[in-house]
Amino acid sequence: MPEDPESTFRPSRLGDDTPMITLAAQGDISAQSLMVEHVLACGNDGDVPVGIALGAAEAFARLAAESGLVAERRRLCGVLLIMSDNLWNGGFVERSRIYQGEALAIMSTLADEGDEYSATLLSQFAEHFSPQILKLADQIIRGGERPKPDEGCSGDNDPTKIH
Repeated sequence: MPEDPESTFRPSRLGDDTPMITLAAQGDISAQSLMVEHVLACGNDGDVPVGIALGAAEAFARLAAESGLVAERRRLCGVLLIMSDNLWNGGFVERSRIYQGEALAIMSTLADEGDEYSATLLSQFAEHFSPQILKLADQIIRGGERPKPDEGCSGDNDPTKIH
């Protein structure tokens, strides 16, 4: 009798991921981007645990964003916001805020570089970010590094602001 597909760890929809992972590790931006989308879909579909999928998506998105391409930096921003939401829902508020601050910093940098899409998003959502998140984003832009979780934006519990 076949096993229940919902109770087993399912194989990747790409089959053997090894060639694609190898290309991604060698710097192939297309492979890195494909792996971001692939692991997010696997997490969303329950093929792998969400936390593992998000961690892998973050790693591949960071690799691809190093290319400097606007699309890849936007993709990283999106992954960071998904991570932030997942962490917030899991009760990891400080870590969530750090991811959110980094995403906002990327979006702001892209807007400053002339990316109209990022500029539009910023104008629509910036007022919803707490002052602490705005400060964190500015800190990341100026210093280039995000703080450790215990150095985040503690004290911001305003429920009307995006976490």
